[in-house]
Amino acid sequence: MKIGIFCPRDLTKAGGTPIRVTGLSKSISDYCDVTIFSKGRLPEDIGTKVTHVPLKRFYLLPYYYLLVSVFPKIIKPLNMLLSLSPGALQLINLDYDILQCSQHVPTFIALTIKNKIDAPILFDMSGLLKSEMKLNARYSIKNAALYPLYTKFEKRILRESDAVSTPSVEMSRYITSEFGIPSEKVFTIPDGFDIELFKNIEPDQIKKIKTELGILDKKVVMYIGTVSPLHDSINLIKSFYLVNKKLKEKKTETVFVIITHGPHPTIKKRYIKLIQGLENLIQLPPVPHQDLPLYLKAADVLVISYSKDIFTNMVPHLKTFEYMASGTPIVATRTKGNENILVHEKNAFLVEPENPESMADGIAKALKNDNLAKEIGKSAKEDVSEKYSWKNSAKKAIEAYETILSRWNK
Repeated sequence: MKIGIFCPRDLTKAGGTPIRVTGLSKSISDYCDVTIFSKGRLPEDIGTKVTHVPLKRFYLLPYYYLLVSVFPKIIKPLNMLLSLSPGALQLINLDYDILQCSQHVPTFIALTIKNKIDAPILFDMSGLLKSEMKLNARYSIKNAALYPLYTKFEKRILRESDAVSTPSVEMSRYITSEFGIPSEKVFTIPDGFDIELFKNIEPDQIKKIKTELGILDKKVVMYIGTVSPLHDSINLIKSFYLVNKKLKEKKTETVFVIITHGPHPTIKKRYIKLIQGLENLIQLPPVPHQDLPLYLKAADVLVISYSKDIFTNMVPHLKTFEYMASGTPIVATRTKGNENILVHEKNAFLVEPENPESMADGIAKALKNDNLAKEIGKSAKEDVSEKYSWKNSAKKAIEAYETILSRWNK
């Protein structure tokens, strides 16, 4: 069995989609041939079994994929132009049994040339556009205006794809009921983490990271990931101000570290203005994924911030598994997705979503109660175990592939 994975992004950059693509690809390569079509190069920790094809250019105009949903007949010539672009010709000419497309726009591109691809198209839907755009609309008139187009676009590619995969059973059920997608077409392939990345880490490696960042003798509160409305980033920064007030009398200095590729355009101005007033905040660009465990272990508290939303109530944050594997205490928003894995004061400190005061209380409690925090971190590490590894996810993926191919070949 040959699986093609189409993700036109640089997979060496940190982020949910790159981590899902590389983690899953590495594990399913033990069962079948895997070729990734992406920009740049593959991360070093993906192993040698996965083949890489660097993607060429696509002739894709801004918002073209949204216009197709509204004016399918008028812009048919643009579909033809897209199908003749170098990147599209690569997808047409290369050999695979299933083309797995990571997220919405890659799926749209594949569907545009569907009649030239002799393989089923699997839409790997690890995010919910309808949900994300609704949150973005809170901060942007432009996003509020485009929201109906995005929901129509999402519904269209869900219906036209040969199969759909999501990270949770709850999300699979939602796709079936909300969008009218037949249940036999929807598969659950859960997220996971790479156990091997967290083995054989020496204290000197962690000390080196902390020394380089100038945080060796400080209490470190760390957030790694996207800065956006979905991740409730504005309220997270507000909570850092409150933590400073709550720990004013504490002798050990606290520092906040954010590792991100930058803020989402909808909140960029507000975010930049807010962080300028935090003298004890360090913002770093994304680090290579294989180095991430060192940073996680260099922190005293790890933060998972999410807005209260349909999507967050169905899917636990992908970073949750890696946070747990590090053994560092976690403070996380109390969404149903997180509560499927995290239990308050057993393996995490859970706080109310979209509530800076609650987040600040959780962070302060973790920093003030060293013994409790250590026990919680230890429990999280024990709980994550093999159950949430990419190897387990790969088995689910292979089952889905076999079912999809059996129907396709009938």
